[in-house]
Amino acid sequence: MTVDAHGQFFGYDGGDITINGMLKLVGDLHRVGFDGTSGGASSFTMSSGSTLVIGGNSPSIPVIREIWSGTNGLAADNPTNVASTFVCGGTLDLTDAASGTYDLIIADTVTGTFATVIGGSVISYAPDRVTVTVT
Repeated sequence: MTVDAHGQFFGYDGGDITINGMLKLVGDLHRVGFDGTSGGASSFTMSSGSTLVIGGNSPSIPVIREIWSGTNGLAADNPTNVASTFVCGGTLDLTDAASGTYDLIIADTVTGTFATVIGGSVISYAPDRVTVTVT
């Protein structure tokens, strides 16, 4: 699956998404992450055979994080309230991403590690984020 400019891909509170193949995020103008208003749990899991590809013609990279998708109306009336979890696994491909250091994933809870990282390195697996350096 590829998510590019102005696209959305998100887990809603109460929902779980497992990526078993490839998830490609192109550019930084889309919204990818977690949404909800009831405080329910939402998780993204990258399985051991999956690949997360980041890159494409942008001075920065996309961030997987809690987002306001618009599903619940105006953000001021329905702020995002979701218990977000991201489980790292499989391969992280940064080959086509812009050089620099970035917070790639920001969630309430981040667990696991990427087995393989191409085109850069993970400099931190913190409890609430994954920070990468793209070379």
